[in-house]
Amino acid sequence: MIGARHRTSRPGLIRCRPSPMRSDAMKTRRLLGTALAVLLAATFTPPVEAEQATQHGSWFNTAGIGWFPHWGLGTGRPEDRVENSAYVYRNAEEFERATEQAGWSADRMVDVAKRMRAGYISISSLHSRLGYLKIWPSGVPGSVATKRDFLGELVTAADKAGIKVVVYITGDPLWWNDNRDDQSAPPPKWLPYGDTGWLDVRGYQAFKNDPSIDIRKRVDWKRHYARDVVDEIITRYPKVGGFWFDGWGGDANNAEGKAAIELFQHIHERLPGAVNIKNNGGGVTVPGEDVAAMEDCQSCLHRKEPDYDLPSQFPRGPYQYENAFETLGWWQRHADTGPWTPQQNAFHLKKPITSIANTWVPNWGIGNDMSGGLPPAGEALVAQMDRFMSWADESMIGVRGGGYAEGGFDPGYWNDGSYGVTTMKPDGRTHYLHVLTPPSGKQLVVPDAGYDVTGVRDLKTGKRLHFTRYGGKLRITVPSWDAAVNEASTVLKVTTLKRTRVLPTKGWTATATAVDGTNVPANAVDGDYATRYRGLGERNDLTVDMQRKRVISGLRVVQPESSRIAVLNEGEKIQSTRIKDYVLSVSADGQRWRDVASGQLANQRGSQTITFGPAFARYARLTVGSVHNGATNRMEVVDVRAISPW
Repeated sequence: MIGARHRTSRPGLIRCRPSPMRSDAMKTRRLLGTALAVLLAATFTPPVEAEQATQHGSWFNTAGIGWFPHWGLGTGRPEDRVENSAYVYRNAEEFERATEQAGWSADRMVDVAKRMRAGYISISSLHSRLGYLKIWPSGVPGSVATKRDFLGELVTAADKAGIKVVVYITGDPLWWNDNRDDQSAPPPKWLPYGDTGWLDVRGYQAFKNDPSIDIRKRVDWKRHYARDVVDEIITRYPKVGGFWFDGWGGDANNAEGKAAIELFQHIHERLPGAVNIKNNGGGVTVPGEDVAAMEDCQSCLHRKEPDYDLPSQFPRGPYQYENAFETLGWWQRHADTGPWTPQQNAFHLKKPITSIANTWVPNWGIGNDMSGGLPPAGEALVAQMDRFMSWADESMIGVRGGGYAEGGFDPGYWNDGSYGVTTMKPDGRTHYLHVLTPPSGKQLVVPDAGYDVTGVRDLKTGKRLHFTRYGGKLRITVPSWDAAVNEASTVLKVTTLKRTRVLPTKGWTATATAVDGTNVPANAVDGDYATRYRGLGERNDLTVDMQRKRVISGLRVVQPESSRIAVLNEGEKIQSTRIKDYVLSVSADGQRWRDVASGQLANQRGSQTITFGPAFARYARLTVGSVHNGATNRMEVVDVRAISPW
């Protein structure tokens, strides 16, 4: 099992130390004259994304991490390129000779994946900028193919290691003449198929006995050639894990979209265990698409906040996404930069952590060389990841993101300049705080999110850490932030009681001053991550009726991830519709109100907890003064939960 690899055991955890505020809390309890019953943990309705986890490829749900090497006719040093083109090799024969000289082996590629803790390898060779290369002895004419069965060797070696292989299928034949912008331009004379460039149009027409098919056109490529290639792969390699589709846009209302739907459904019929992953940063999800991939690339100019937080650039929620991103280039096509410093490597290693903390699967594009291994900079990066994962993998494999539908600690900006994300085990009692940017001092302060903490350890050293919990905050003293600076993350393992102080919302009601008619206030207290309340107008407030008086000391607010945290490009306006200025008021009778908290919520993903002194109330009202994009005061809330102090 992927999720069970490289586990390390830790000694038992200590009990929580008494809070210095306990006596004050007991006085408050007596003054309020309210006896609180023991409250069991309230669980959210599983989100739609979780319920729709792919039925055709359950292996993806436990894959954890992917490796996305691009390997083809463009792999190599820039000084070796053909006639100043993007290619190092003119044809499959030259490519194959280079692999022999370099000593390529499938085991070497699998070793890279194992050190990354990757559950799958997305091999990209049939790529529009890699010569449309098929790395197996194909019987389907149309583009160049090797005589050696690289794909077969890779599938076999990966299968022995418990790793899946996913095959990249481009949907873009428009580079056939090496000039996508001018389809009338003649191709360079050195391309393998003369006037049809990279694509053997006539050979494929003869193969299909249909001269009307032109695989230089997108619809014909998808409907005919890609389907034949996929069928050949399924027949030859039934253990393949699935396919990664790039440039397969469209929907059921156009020919390209229909071709994609037909092929995806055909794959499920022929290979029920396969996963169809489609590059779909902002497009339409179509039937048969199991996983939508969010691609980040250095040339896309998408900005992140912080720079290593990949999900911050996407208006997409947690669950059932793949986050494909590159470091050092998708394929080896430039002079190697030489190994980075450990601190530079640490910056890049924070990226997959942020994806995993959103319950996304990071698919890391690090280009391999002709031997199947990595160039020096890539090797140093993966070696550091291997060392980090040797002690941190339990916090990254077999976990769910914290701060979303299933509870967990709030991610984001913490105290004294710190920033981090959180993960949690399915048992709901084991949590991991990934401190990616450490605070200026030795103490980390995070909202306790309604959890009663029983112990904290430094995951790397196994040492118990001193902590206190009072006022809705968990304060942890950490002797060193070295792992965050020089490895990737300082990981704090936090154990809690299974029950929480988050109050169940069954029977609660909600009202608002502005309702759009569809996303009604009741959605904010229904415990369903798939629904939301959305206000209208300039003044927005949401009033929650807890049906009886209770003692509360916090409000956990979950907002939809439907807008980007960061701007796309330097100088553009923030798009985030998340709450900025707020006032939180409470009332025992719905008539007399008092403010218990006010301030600003951060522009960040995940839940945020507003804390205040214990208050005896039946009603809680959240009033929004502004949102981060400044365009409106409209409130959007997925879920609000009150938290008891005891």
